[in-house]
Amino acid sequence: MKAKHVSFISLLIFIMSAVLIIAFFFYPRTIITVERTMCFGTCPAYRLNIYGDGKVVYEGRHYVQVEGTQITYIPKSKVRELVGEFERIGFYEFEDHYAIAQTDMPSVLVSINFEGKSKTIDVYGGGAPEELMKLINQIEEAANVARWVGE
Repeated sequence: MKAKHVSFISLLIFIMSAVLIIAFFFYPRTIITVERTMCFGTCPAYRLNIYGDGKVVYEGRHYVQVEGTQITYIPKSKVRELVGEFERIGFYEFEDHYAIAQTDMPSVLVSINFEGKSKTIDVYGGGAPEELMKLINQIEEAANVARWVGE
């Protein structure tokens, strides 16, 4: 009886290890983030994370339709498209900070962590290249963030 019990436990450990190894190699630890900060007015403030497996985590903070955490999923193919867009526009070559000379503006922070390489860009009030602003919009559209933020 003990031999059967030990065999079952060994098999269970083997299966769990195999699942973890497959998950590690086939679901890269990708995280795409867009965060909008507050201003002195009613600027929507929230954080949006999109993971390599398609998981989307929204954290509504201030002046949004839905406050708190919301979780949903998008297709992994959409995540791959977004990663491809980061690569296409040369995201890693952009400056780390863009700003206009004005106070009381919100920041938009956009970042990616892909295959161990990460970068964050802070856009304060504007002044960033058009390709970067389009990328931010694509990320938000892919997650359908408007359903939580409002129009």
